[in-house]
Amino acid sequence: MATEARWINWPAAGTWLAQHKVSLGWATLTVLLASWAAWRAAPRRVVDGLTRWRSRPGGSTSTATQPPLSWWMVVAAAVVVAAVAWGATKGLLHVANAAKDPAAAQVEAIKTGLSIAAGTGGVFALLLAVRRQWHQEVSTATDSAHRERVAASTEADAAARRVTEQYTKAADQLGSDKAQVRLAGLYALERLAQDNPDLRQTIVNVICAYLRMPYVPPPVHRHTKRSLLSPESWRARSAKPDPGAQEELEVRTTAQRILFSHLTDTRDDAERLTTRPHPHHWAEMSINLSGATLVDADLWYANCFSVDFTGTIFTGKTSFFYAKFDDIAKFDKATFEGFTSFVGAIFNRHAWFKGTSFSKGVALAGATFKQQAVLYDTSFSGHLGLKQLRFENDIFLQDPAFEDNYKEFDQTIVCNLTANFHLPDGWQVKDRGDGTGYLAPAPKMALPEAASRLQAIKDTLLQWMHDLI
Repeated sequence: MATEARWINWPAAGTWLAQHKVSLGWATLTVLLASWAAWRAAPRRVVDGLTRWRSRPGGSTSTATQPPLSWWMVVAAAVVVAAVAWGATKGLLHVANAAKDPAAAQVEAIKTGLSIAAGTGGVFALLLAVRRQWHQEVSTATDSAHRERVAASTEADAAARRVTEQYTKAADQLGSDKAQVRLAGLYALERLAQDNPDLRQTIVNVICAYLRMPYVPPPVHRHTKRSLLSPESWRARSAKPDPGAQEELEVRTTAQRILFSHLTDTRDDAERLTTRPHPHHWAEMSINLSGATLVDADLWYANCFSVDFTGTIFTGKTSFFYAKFDDIAKFDKATFEGFTSFVGAIFNRHAWFKGTSFSKGVALAGATFKQQAVLYDTSFSGHLGLKQLRFENDIFLQDPAFEDNYKEFDQTIVCNLTANFHLPDGWQVKDRGDGTGYLAPAPKMALPEAASRLQAIKDTLLQWMHDLI
């Protein structure tokens, strides 16, 4: 440092700098622009590629790869290094000529100029190193994202194949001639539906298709006194049941139990708005059991999107206790051979009971028809419970057949007195005075045929006794 201080003439250096300030300014600007261009040419493309890579769904894209280094960039860097070395050396040599020992000063000036050139080259080397490091990081991120996508895709494909194989195997089991194999197929389908919500409607359709297959249930063995039966009937009831029919009955009741249990949702309307359904519940299922034969069907608290029971035969007791139907409910030409309960059921859309037959009584107490209720040519036999039955819209009650008791129509509730009413001749909706009404049958319908016959018999007996006296 002391040697440099002796050969550098600082006043002369200041004079030289003042004379060449414009040239030095342009040289400095050239170096800065060259450095900026090198920075933009190398890392910026990587940044743009990385930005596009992050903006794509899935993480990576092939545009994130670094393009090869252009030849003009190498030439430009060499020109900049040479220009800096030349300019620095020339300036330092000019200053060294004014030193006390020009020869020694010139040697030091050349060394210093070469050091400046080496430093400038180091800047470009640093930029290249940064470029290389950035490229490696982006490549690593790209490869990692690609491997993750490939692994996820492979796993998804394997899972889909596994589910498809299990579904195909379970569906094939339903066609077996062995009851235990069919039962295994049903339970396998239930497990698949529980684990794969997207398959639930498909599996429900498969179970419904199985239940729609032609079927005649075996005779029901009830405890009946032998004296009340004919010898032929007693022998038929005492005969050993067909094992195949009993096994098929077990399979079908299992299918019903699996299907109906997953439709159960005991939440009320307020809870449905604030709480999630139970994981066991399969929500918004559409049920098509048209033409099926069901045994002791229990749809207790069932919550379905839509149901189609057109032509369905319900044997034994049937329960739709507090069931809820969000879309159209079809019961046209259905036959209910045992007692049926629709207590508390809610029909949010149209409910069709055209040509439906209730053989052993039906309870509609507390049921609600929020849209059109169609009971056309519907046959009612046995007890008819209508207490608090609500009609909130149109009523189509035409040509009903009442074989026994039907005196609870005055306990029905008609909420909309301006709705469309299609009632039998002589029937009407009477106003209670509180904004609601009730169905009132015609006087001639108030006395069933059986009661008329009893009255006639009573009058005949009275006349016979009067004649005897």
